Amino acid sequence: MPRRKSYTTVEGFQSLDQHLIAQQMIPLRVDAKQGDWDAETKTNAQKTNADGVPQWLIQTLFQPIDGDAEHVPEVVPVTVTAKVKPVIRVGAPVEFVGFGAWVYVSHDKTTKQVTSVRRSFMAAGFKQNGGE
Repeated sequence: MPRRKSYTTVEGFQSLDQHLIAQQMIPLRVDAKQGDWDAETKTNAQKTNADGVPQWLIQTLFQPIDGDAEHVPEVVPVTVTAKVKPVIRVGAPVEFVGFGAWVYVSHDKTTKQVTSVRRSFMAAGFKQNGGE
């Protein structure tokens, strides 16, 4: 019997209003987004966009919208590209600008059935309390 392997395809970027999926997103910290492993330095380089601008993960406490029985509050990273590390006000709700999700769908290689759907969130920027 042939071995079944899953493979993943990127279905694409979808712009969204963050309030369709989250009642609030509260920033907790900012981390450098890890890129490829560098065997020489034995570290992960920071991931950058095509123009070489660093990418950052704003770790947020995701609070689902009322009535969403499928999700629970959890820490969700949102990728933001910026020349310098973004400054956040910890605990103050954040409004992401240009918010959206990359959707990844995994299929069984043999049956082509969907085995999982995942998302990673990105934003062009953010605002907190009227400022950025």
